[in-house]
Amino acid sequence: MSRSLLPGGMVLVSEQIRDAQSVALGAWLRLGSRHEREDEQGYFHFLEHALFKGTRHYSAAGLARAIDAVGGQLDAFTCRDATAFYARVLPEHVEIALDLLAELLLRPQLSQRAITTERGVILEELKMVEDNPDEHIHDLFMAQYYPSHPLGRPIAGTRASIRALKRGRLLSFFHKRIAAPQLVFAVAGRFDPPKLETAIASRFAALPTRADLGPPQPNPAPAAGARVNQKEGLEQAHLCIGAPIPTLTSPRRYAAYLLNTVLGGSMSSRLFQSVREKLGLAYAIDSAVDLFVDSGCLTVYAGCSAEEAGRVVELILREIRLLRHRGVSAAELERAQEHMKGSLALAQESTGSRMSNLARQEIAFGRLSTLAEAFRAIDRTTRQELLDLAQEFLSPEKLALTVLCGSERAPLALPDFQLAR
Repeated sequence: MSRSLLPGGMVLVSEQIRDAQSVALGAWLRLGSRHEREDEQGYFHFLEHALFKGTRHYSAAGLARAIDAVGGQLDAFTCRDATAFYARVLPEHVEIALDLLAELLLRPQLSQRAITTERGVILEELKMVEDNPDEHIHDLFMAQYYPSHPLGRPIAGTRASIRALKRGRLLSFFHKRIAAPQLVFAVAGRFDPPKLETAIASRFAALPTRADLGPPQPNPAPAAGARVNQKEGLEQAHLCIGAPIPTLTSPRRYAAYLLNTVLGGSMSSRLFQSVREKLGLAYAIDSAVDLFVDSGCLTVYAGCSAEEAGRVVELILREIRLLRHRGVSAAELERAQEHMKGSLALAQESTGSRMSNLARQEIAFGRLSTLAEAFRAIDRTTRQELLDLAQEFLSPEKLALTVLCGSERAPLALPDFQLAR
């Protein structure tokens, strides 16, 4: 793995895999939905879509034909702390992939017609998410958990913010945010390093060297308590229970990942085995960690019948109490460690996953670490560290509960949470 600084402040992180059959290239902005002002909600996600509607040299169909002609993939995504445009091609087509990425970031048309069309597409996407309660519940939870903070806003924006979006405002947003110091190029696969570095530097030399990032953000302040949201026609109750957890840059993040694996992050986890396999109370139940540089959250999700929602919440709380009072067994810790190491190793089979890993490391840490370093950190984590973590972060007064259920059903019988409707 290597890291180099390119002209203008761009960073290139790369990993040569000499026997790979492909190369994945990503242009990652160090900015995502959390870096939008309140009146800019959904702008990065909108740009992620709209840039593909045509550039100076390619129509939307032309972009598709150009990547299809070499059997490659060209796509993008937005998350809360980054926006990425990426391609995956055969090694002999690296220059074509870079040409297309340069077209998207340097020469987009962003015509009024394209913006009008994409506005309709994204409004339909928002409706689709709202019609999928297992997705919508996570947006509701984040809004409740991070009130009055950009982390709590939906990545795609709101119907109001998308309807209000104007072309001139979007163009201004694009030109202020897309700048060389905010750009990380991540490449993994088979390629010629000196040739690649020269190709990127020459194609992106026209990027501005300064960006307007807006005012600094306040520190996230997670909110405890509970809220019930109702939506007509839902057959199930969907719920999230969350608690704070160490940040992405904390040395305790490995303990957080392992604690999550034991609780609900694998098929052998406590929640999957008790709630689904033994009692049959839910088809879907799992837990996950969302880590940012300044905050972290462990979230349990479950979808169950409204009649069983209270019981499922009680079972989740019971497992959380057990983690706080008794910790994890030696066998559980060993299984979680092997599970985590196996997942990380299997991800190395994909050039796309390796490319993403390089970019995320650069954005979060400003340095690259090896798989062996991660394995050592995982193996060093002790049962006492997991117990200390659970006792510090999973206390009842720090828990947040979000529920989404049918409006026509009787009020849910939930355990001792301070409810707001």
